[in-house]
Amino acid sequence: MQAFIPEIVSDDSDDAGHYNLKFAFWDAWLKTGVLVFFDVSPGYDAHIVFSGSDSYGNNRGWRERLESKRQEQFRNMVYNTRNGDTEGYAAMPTLKLHSADWKWIRRLFELAK
Repeated sequence: MQAFIPEIVSDDSDDAGHYNLKFAFWDAWLKTGVLVFFDVSPGYDAHIVFSGSDSYGNNRGWRERLESKRQEQFRNMVYNTRNGDTEGYAAMPTLKLHSADWKWIRRLFELAK
């Protein structure tokens, strides 16, 4: 099972609501015994393209919380972005976050070996 960033359906405007929805989704699928991918994303921030849009994640707390939920039950990992215009499809360095996402993704893949 590999979902496309399930937290995007959250109506909450803060990180906690998005965390909780994503973690509940993972827990429900992991309990079924099917193979589940560890779906990670940097968060969502489309303010450049869609002015006034909600944002979540894109910070150290978001990355740490997702990383803390990684479990051996996950069979693989996928890195997704909802809006590549401002989040970056390949976790490349940005002016705002520098190489934080890139280093995080590399560490997650190292942990998955």
